[in-house]
Amino acid sequence: MDSLSPRDRAVACLRAFWAADLDATFSHLAPGAVFRFAPSMPYSAEAGRDWDARVALRRIIDDLFTTFDAEGPLTVELTGTLAEGTEVAVEYTARGTVRGGRVYANDYLMRVSVGADGLITRLMPYNDTRLLFTLMME
Repeated sequence: MDSLSPRDRAVACLRAFWAADLDATFSHLAPGAVFRFAPSMPYSAEAGRDWDARVALRRIIDDLFTTFDAEGPLTVELTGTLAEGTEVAVEYTARGTVRGGRVYANDYLMRVSVGADGLITRLMPYNDTRLLFTLMME
């Protein structure tokens, strides 16, 4: 296995996710990795806040990434990272045009936990969930 730092592991995983490359994304995840949804997201009501990360990330791509218009696809700008030991915070802005021509621009902070084996054990996003829900899930 490669020996990426926790910061580099988190960024590589998210870049693969943003490109909708699930095989590459999953290669950064430990067995049993968890994705924690915000309580306001419909997914939390559906099956609780903590999901198997692979199931959650696939669902996000299937449900949300597909709402972006081909003329204004999802773009992501990494704006900063902060790492302390095996805990990493990745700050980024996602932009795009969703169906109907509505503009989506949302700031995110993804908290990433990395296990002793160097693989990601938990992903927990913070963002404007009302904006996400209003533009992409209604």
